[in-house]
Amino acid sequence: MKKIIPFIFCLTAGLYSFEQTIKQYKDQAKRLISQAKYKEAFVLYEKAATQGDPEAEFILSQLYKNGVGVAANDSLRYHWCLLAARQQYPEAQEEMSMLTAYKPDNHKESFEWTKKCAETGFPPCMQTLAVYYMDGVGVEKNPDSMLIWTERQALSPRVSFDRDHGATIASARLKLATLYYKDDNIKQDLFKSYVWLLLFNEEFKDQTGMWERDKAIEIVEKVEIALNAQQKAAAEKEAAQLLKKPLRNLSNLKTIY
Repeated sequence: MKKIIPFIFCLTAGLYSFEQTIKQYKDQAKRLISQAKYKEAFVLYEKAATQGDPEAEFILSQLYKNGVGVAANDSLRYHWCLLAARQQYPEAQEEMSMLTAYKPDNHKESFEWTKKCAETGFPPCMQTLAVYYMDGVGVEKNPDSMLIWTERQALSPRVSFDRDHGATIASARLKLATLYYKDDNIKQDLFKSYVWLLLFNEEFKDQTGMWERDKAIEIVEKVEIALNAQQKAAAEKEAAQLLKKPLRNLSNLKTIY
């Protein structure tokens, strides 16, 4: 037992040192990028990537993609992106989805990468997966699955994976409101349409385009005529429950702000 304890300590210390070295490579590379020292940054990202760090692998693929700090190379771009994607790095999985989408007459691989990415909770992939289910890209058309993934996107955290997804969340909420209001593939449900309009109005509306806000007002005016006071109150309650906090922007429901 006395011999085992020092061994475990040394092993743990070694792993910690290994992780620290990778972090140091990446931190220094980021500083070099900010200083436009791309070749030096590439060398450090390559060191971290060859040690199996998925973030570094993905960044390396982007450097090869854009020819930053190194000559552009599509084969190496694909190689490093694939390695990162296999380690469940969402942005690499999203990239693999796009790369494989161009394969002629076969979108199944693109669908599989998109699904894996969406399952990590990455909002852009949820959005793409919903489109794939709606249009039958790499999978049979399935409006119910499209709704499920659009709802997941609409209720995902605003900031995730170090990115602000407010605009895509708001767009997903308006999409659901529009689908439930009128769509050939979705059964009309004005109550649900109103719930999603309330959620669209409550957060991130200012991050969407003017045409989206105008469209929301147009649907609100029509849906409110169809619902009675009790239904609207129930919709407000459900929207607050989904949001997990009180609605505070009801007075602006029919404004572009």
